[in-house]
Amino acid sequence: MNWGTKLIIGMLSFMAFIVILAVLMMRSENDALVDNDYYEKGLRYNDQYRQKEQVIKDNASPDIEFSGDNLIIRFKTQAAGTLKIMRTAKKAWTR
Repeated sequence: MNWGTKLIIGMLSFMAFIVILAVLMMRSENDALVDNDYYEKGLRYNDQYRQKEQVIKDNASPDIEFSGDNLIIRFKTQAAGTLKIMRTAKKAWTR
């Protein structure tokens, strides 16, 4: 085998690798982004940042602990809102 044959074999194997990666990418179910409205959430990021800073300023972060199979969340004062829990493997929201 001379260097030309080795070069052709190397190029063909690299091209096959790229084609296989392209096929796997096309067949994947979900994109790498978790959220479908990624850009809209980016535009509203300042509001979320202000809310997080207000929680730190008010010292209102909850106490979170695991007890066996249970997740216990205790708030320092009475609170109302929505809790969103996400299993990142499925990328599906649960309430």
